[in-house]
Amino acid sequence: MLFGFIIARLCSSALIAAMPLLCAVFCQTIINYKNKLMSNVAIKVPVVESEAGWGRKIDDWMVVLSMEDAKAFEKEFNSKNTATSTPAWYMQVEGMPQPIDLSDKQMRKLKKVKRMWLSELRNVA
Repeated sequence: MLFGFIIARLCSSALIAAMPLLCAVFCQTIINYKNKLMSNVAIKVPVVESEAGWGRKIDDWMVVLSMEDAKAFEKEFNSKNTATSTPAWYMQVEGMPQPIDLSDKQMRKLKKVKRMWLSELRNVA
């Protein structure tokens, strides 16, 4: 009985001693896996269409490379809405930008043109 207790204590002590190393290896593995999966992350910005009698819906998404460009696109796009009253039809950037994972080919295309509509980017296969 005493022998079993000593073995159990040694095993748990060795495991506890190795825990920081095991955690570090595990965390680095997760980080590497995440970076591999998320290596082609861009930002998509919702562009909403509003039409009297029909309501509102997301018409398309503008895909950009950074949050800074997402904010710049929103400012540029919405600056065109200069009517003093609500028009019967208009479009505006509205809502939160979201991350989107792209294929290698899509990311290469986006890096060339800097901004691209998601409906067009989907055709890049």
